[in-house]
Amino acid sequence: MKYKILFIVSLMALFFSGCVTDTPTVDTPPITPVVEIDSTEIKRIAAEKAAAEAALIAAAEEEAKKEEARLAKIKRDSIRKVKKQLAAKKKKEAERKAAAKAKAEAQKAATAVATSQPTAKPKPAPKPKGGPKIAFEKKVHEFGTIKEGDVIKHQFFFKNTGNEDLLIMDATATCGCTAPGFSFFPLKPGDESAITVTYNSAHKAGPQRPEITVITNAYPKKHILRLEGIVE
Repeated sequence: MKYKILFIVSLMALFFSGCVTDTPTVDTPPITPVVEIDSTEIKRIAAEKAAAEAALIAAAEEEAKKEEARLAKIKRDSIRKVKKQLAAKKKKEAERKAAAKAKAEAQKAATAVATSQPTAKPKPAPKPKGGPKIAFEKKVHEFGTIKEGDVIKHQFFFKNTGNEDLLIMDATATCGCTAPGFSFFPLKPGDESAITVTYNSAHKAGPQRPEITVITNAYPKKHILRLEGIVE
């Protein structure tokens, strides 16, 4: 009986051991090992980061110093330029005042000499007793107000009041807008003639005063005739 019980217990043990071996196994995910970081490596990385930041700050400060130096140089150059210009202006003004003072003193000295030693006035040229003489009725003609582009003609009448033949040698105008015309033939004493003046107001505006210079063989030789008016 004792051996029978032992046999049964053995069979049960074999049975249960087979069940344990047949139980399916469950796959479990691999466990990632935890890597421990060395404190020395952490300190090295922090030191490199701090060094990089310090280098950036130093570069920025150096650039700021360069910019400040550049602006200071520009300011100094500007001040130096302004001072130089002021000095040159002051020197020029002093030279001008000195020149004006010297000129005034020279004029004052010349006036003093002239007043202390009066000079004889030049005598006018003697007026000839005979010869031709020219007498104009009038030497100025007022043509009033005309329109731009109008052409006017006027005759300046004159007479030989001398005792010899009068000759008009030349007549010229101050501008091309005025054309004088005259006779080249001698004018006997007592005879009359005229100088014809043609005035073209094209491209003219406002007050006009063209002049004609007449040259004769009489005394005086030169006479001035003039047209006056307004061109609208």
